[in-house]
Amino acid sequence: MGLMTIFSDESGYTGPNLTNRDQPYFVLATMSFEEHEAKAIRNSFFSSVRARELKHSNLSKNSKQHRMVLEYLKYLQSCRHRYKVYVIDKEFAVIAKIVDYLVETAAYKTGLNLYSDGSVVAIADRRKQTDEDFILIHDTSSPMVKETRYWEALTDKSVPPTIIGHGSKTMRFPIGVAETRFEDSLSWNGLQLADVLAGAVARSCTAIRREETDSYVRLISEIALDLPSFALMPGVSEDWPEPSVGQDHVVDPLYFVGEFYRKTRPN
Repeated sequence: MGLMTIFSDESGYTGPNLTNRDQPYFVLATMSFEEHEAKAIRNSFFSSVRARELKHSNLSKNSKQHRMVLEYLKYLQSCRHRYKVYVIDKEFAVIAKIVDYLVETAAYKTGLNLYSDGSVVAIADRRKQTDEDFILIHDTSSPMVKETRYWEALTDKSVPPTIIGHGSKTMRFPIGVAETRFEDSLSWNGLQLADVLAGAVARSCTAIRREETDSYVRLISEIALDLPSFALMPGVSEDWPEPSVGQDHVVDPLYFVGEFYRKTRPN
């Protein structure tokens, strides 16, 4: 039996520019469909699309293809265990980092540990929810590819077993990425489906924020925003399980990531 395949794509990546008004949300979508399953899904919902590659940015501009996206999102509701969506409000992320670096630091010097119960967590990454190792396939055209060296360090199998986090919000390393491949989305149906999912969620979140009511948004938003997701947004509590009793020593995430930064810096 081969390794499980996970496809990943994102919408709204603007690098360090977290106050970009045109793309206020970053959405990452991952899907655990095998490529033959992804091809069947594409044929089921997008068979009449003439373009060689499915792109949400194109589908959203074609009124004849809007309902295709809607039916695809409805299908995803029936197989929620096969994908994950992570949504970040970028401006809120900026505030969270200010709290992380300034407020928490100052509070700690006065004897107040804001992390003791997990009340301050700046970034909550996707928890590994499978005991299987897997192959991660990401779109090679993504600007995130420029940060590959950091990803390679974080997925290095030589990382000693470590739990990072604060309070009830923890993550265990090493994570189960056996291999990361950056591929041309034109050749992979799974990457195209991930693009459509990420784009639809990002478009819906942005429309709600701006109080937009165009026909496409009205059609898909109720379904797109009902899909289960992790989120870093005001007023949203992240879906983290309670910690197990007697878990191992938990390492501060900033220290852990800092060690990787040192490791990956050019000599």
